Amino acid sequence: MVPPMYLQTSFYPMEFAMRAPRLLMAEDIPQGVMSYLEEAEGIKQAGYRDWVTARTADGNERAFFCIEHDARVFEIFRTAFDAAGLPLRVTVTVFPEDRNQVIINAGKVPEPQYDLPEPQDLA
Repeated sequence: MVPPMYLQTSFYPMEFAMRAPRLLMAEDIPQGVMSYLEEAEGIKQAGYRDWVTARTADGNERAFFCIEHDARVFEIFRTAFDAAGLPLRVTVTVFPEDRNQVIINAGKVPEPQYDLPEPQDLA
């Protein structure tokens, strides 16, 4: 079994849930929540802010990710905003540190250019 890569929870204003009831269901929204909100209510995300921290995993995370008692995790708090600067959503994502790296691109960003060395023959 391959252990999971992340654990994610999103929070929305209650007024959205009253008008867009799929937010109350514990299931994926195939087109994505922000697309659903735009289609259902005309609510559009203009940008977001990520706050990245690292900490020791708690007991639930250690069991979920199958990691050691002193393992660390990345925790990303993403707050999405509309064009007026009002928050639309907060998503908290936890990643085990041993199997993830974090690169954040927002907006129009060129593909990264890597100058990797040629593999060495170890024989």
